Amino acid sequence: MRAFASLPIPSGELHGLPAPIESHLTLRFWAELDVGRLPSVFAALDAVALRTAPFRLELRGIGAFPSVERPRVVWVGLGRGAVEVGELHRALTEAFTARGEVADPRGFSPHVTLFRVRSEGGVRRARAALELGEERSFGEVAMDRVELYSSRLEPDGAVHERLHSAPLSAGGKHLPAEPHA
Repeated sequence: MRAFASLPIPSGELHGLPAPIESHLTLRFWAELDVGRLPSVFAALDAVALRTAPFRLELRGIGAFPSVERPRVVWVGLGRGAVEVGELHRALTEAFTARGEVADPRGFSPHVTLFRVRSEGGVRRARAALELGEERSFGEVAMDRVELYSSRLEPDGAVHERLHSAPLSAGGKHLPAEPHA
């Protein structure tokens, strides 16, 4: 099965995005994950989440893959909390490889997908979104769990089903207070 581990992104707290987000930041993707490996993946998620404190994540800047000149995927990047995302990714990679999973060969480029460009109208929409710039902040969201989803490709796009949720806790540490405006 196709699957991914991710941080869920509650979009209701974000402001000024040019499109609704897909609602997650992928930490690890499996093009093919054997169902028999699920208990091991669940255990890795739980172990890492237990050692990770909740944190706030700022969504900042608009970019595109493979490039802004040829956008196919338009994404929002990370500001505050990017270090924590990187540490969480590293810890998960170590936990997965210790349990026999192969490291993701694509590397890690943390982002939240806004939309995919599939037409000339999509290219125009991408150019307009990219004009918002690399430094614009769209707000902060609370990161309090890591989730595992299956992903089934359908004609209208991917259908995701949550398989597991692991709360971030770091021994009972709490999420830092929101900054005052």
